[in-house]
Amino acid sequence: MKLRVDIKFKGDPVDTLKLRVYSAKAQGAISSYASITGREMEQYAKRNHPWKNRTGNAEMGLHTTVTASKQGWIQNIQLSHGPDVWYGYYLENSMGKRFAIIEPTMMYFSGRVVNELGSIFNNINGVQF
Repeated sequence: MKLRVDIKFKGDPVDTLKLRVYSAKAQGAISSYASITGREMEQYAKRNHPWKNRTGNAEMGLHTTVTASKQGWIQNIQLSHGPDVWYGYYLENSMGKRFAIIEPTMMYFSGRVVNELGSIFNNINGVQF
């Protein structure tokens, strides 16, 4: 499951140079934010999974991967079970999703991500339109 937030700019900035500076700072901030949030999501999932550890493989296999589009505006954070955890699919989808951790983690972080991204765009310093 991937968490994706689309952001659209409204308005017509007068100064294109300021827009380029803002754009570069925003892309850097988004990239940094995605990396930090990905690590936090992984830690959250490892701490809060609903199953009882027997071997520890399922917990150790939880990991996030952050990928960016060519332009850098789209950052995908993917939380998944590792390739050695063949039963990860069953943890997430069987038994009424009683042992699922990926979707609950994404739901836990989704509202926070939307709010924090808004504040990132508001707090980019040094650019006045």
